[in-house]
Amino acid sequence: MLFLAIINTFNVIVSLHNPYYYLVTKYGNILSLTKSVWSFAIAQAAGEASNFVIRFLYAHRVWHLSRGNIWPVACIIVTSVATLGLCVYISVAIGTARVSSELHFSAQYKAFRQVVDVSFAMSLIAEASVTFAMTYYLYRLKTGFSHTNSVISLFIKYIFGTGLLATINACVAMGFYYTYPLALYSSMVFTSQSKLYICSYLALLNARNALREPPTVQMQTLESVSSQQDPHLSQVVEVAVRLGEKCGADQEQDIVNG
Repeated sequence: MLFLAIINTFNVIVSLHNPYYYLVTKYGNILSLTKSVWSFAIAQAAGEASNFVIRFLYAHRVWHLSRGNIWPVACIIVTSVATLGLCVYISVAIGTARVSSELHFSAQYKAFRQVVDVSFAMSLIAEASVTFAMTYYLYRLKTGFSHTNSVISLFIKYIFGTGLLATINACVAMGFYYTYPLALYSSMVFTSQSKLYICSYLALLNARNALREPPTVQMQTLESVSSQQDPHLSQVVEVAVRLGEKCGADQEQDIVNG
């Protein structure tokens, strides 16, 4: 987590340098708007590096939830590596351009546009793979214990909601890029992508303690009902409840810890 804190702090710094250059350093200089800034390219690469780390952590959880199934993990890792590599290539191409519009009017623009298309596609596949893999394997862990099922349902709703939000954000960035290729609307939306990832993962970690509370209410209710019917039956039910509570708690611990 220290690496994520460092890389996101660096991403914020270089992201702030970009508007500072145009609005403060080059204030009133219209010609400066035609030049690309080094911080803009680095901010894109740093943001995608943060996304890659978060996807890798989710892939690690998918590995545990799927009991070592290599295929969903490989899909997440391969698409994440491809997205990171393409984003680095795009950042280098933007950073080495003498003016901001040079790429759009050069002979290599068609090839550059294809790289951007593949980068968007790989990003969407990676985000969809994380969302559906986590949702599917969490759903398969449902048992007959109501408290365990409620914990799993909360995780499914949370992961599907945050994954859908990240996917919509990527689609909006892609739509802005195709609609306004010479503007920076897509970069504005894409910059928030890494913040969505880091906030969703940290919130998932912080919510684990609240989801570990044992189902004491259901256990007490079952014990009270059984004791009114038969004292011997109450002892059997008590043992069964204790065993069920332990099994449910063990499975919840596996789910929470990923």
